[in-house]
Amino acid sequence: MDFWPAYFKASLGEPWVIQPEVVNAPQSEIIEPLAPVVFVTKPLSQDSLMLMMEKMVLAIKLSAGDVSFEFSEDLSLSAVSQWESPKKVMVFGSDFQSSFGKVESLGACKVIVTHSLDDLNANPNLKKETWEHLKKFAKL
Repeated sequence: MDFWPAYFKASLGEPWVIQPEVVNAPQSEIIEPLAPVVFVTKPLSQDSLMLMMEKMVLAIKLSAGDVSFEFSEDLSLSAVSQWESPKKVMVFGSDFQSSFGKVESLGACKVIVTHSLDDLNANPNLKKETWEHLKKFAKL
């Protein structure tokens, strides 16, 4: 008997293969961010990027308890619009270059999009523009 198939069968049960219909099933429940202010970004490639986001929060005079950090591969405004509780959302993502720095209203929620954290890390010249976006965000 081969070790790995036996191990997976014993530890994960039979069958241990995820069925496609389970993976693609629509979620019936939307998970709401806990804080009134949300920073949204793709999953971080480096720990230093989380530190960068935390420094941004402090720079605009927010405390850690005021902000929820959400990590998602889907950074579309339609995904953000499903949330009901946040008052303000800052989206870090290069997918929205045409709307960088603009305030979008999604119901009662105000959204500003700026450069992705990876882009900021790779190109420090973008930090000045992002700082202007953060200041505008803080005033909402």
